[in-house]
Amino acid sequence: MEDGLDISDCGEKVRQLIYKHLQTEGIEVRDSISILDASFKEEVERNVLPATQAAQIEHAIKREISVRMEEDEIFYTSLKKKVEDLLERFKERQMNIFELLEKLDSARYEIFKKVDGQTKSGLTSAQEPYYNKLVEVFDGKREEKELKKFSVEIHQFIKETVTPIRDWTSKSDFKRKLNADLKVTLLKKKISMSDASMLVGYFTALAEVQYG
Repeated sequence: MEDGLDISDCGEKVRQLIYKHLQTEGIEVRDSISILDASFKEEVERNVLPATQAAQIEHAIKREISVRMEEDEIFYTSLKKKVEDLLERFKERQMNIFELLEKLDSARYEIFKKVDGQTKSGLTSAQEPYYNKLVEVFDGKREEKELKKFSVEIHQFIKETVTPIRDWTSKSDFKRKLNADLKVTLLKKKISMSDASMLVGYFTALAEVQYG
């Protein structure tokens, strides 16, 4: 098949689910383009079969998630699971191909909004990844308002600490002090030592993505 869709990063289960009939019938599948591309929807609609369209959208979503995972691991991991659940429901015949297409397009739009800076939390796009991680850790044990306040303060602390330092990610002494100061900041929020230690690692890695 010429110029076939690259599905090397998809699991075998997904390939069998979406592409089985394409392989047996020898139908050409166009290469995916970024879901952020203005012509993405038009490109998808050039495929006649709904299953082919679903294949292209699913592949493009997973590729974009893979590229952006470190920007907000909680958000993108959750979205990846949502897509996998949709495919499983389709396989189990709990929805038809047109319902699958509609829900995949909604998932695509979630990424589009995320990249465009639109957040579910109402925080800035830079603050939200901190908030999403805190929500996961505390799982309803702390008020949403409190966690948003923590997120703003932690992000601000990190930003003000690292941005004045040139090539800070390569300075081991600076990073050790950053980790220590960040842990103290978290402990002052009455976060346990074990959670604080885990969050320090997560937040400093996030800081490298945002300000490295």
